[in-house]
Amino acid sequence: MFKEGRFTDFVIRATAAGVPAPEALRRLLRAVLDHQRGRPDDDATILLFEWHPRSAAGGGTF
Repeated sequence: MFKEGRFTDFVIRATAAGVPAPEALRRLLRAVLDHQRGRPDDDATILLFEWHPRSAAGGGTF
């Protein structure tokens, strides 16, 4: 399985490298498929959530 630690490490590294969320998702899907030799053993669900907090000046989007 592509366990929680591997998933967390992947997300942290992608975020630190400044990888945009859609590209990080694409890479994550590829990493999961590679880990499972291209054939998922079970159902898989991945949710992409991108958050843009409001700045101190009150701007920003959700």
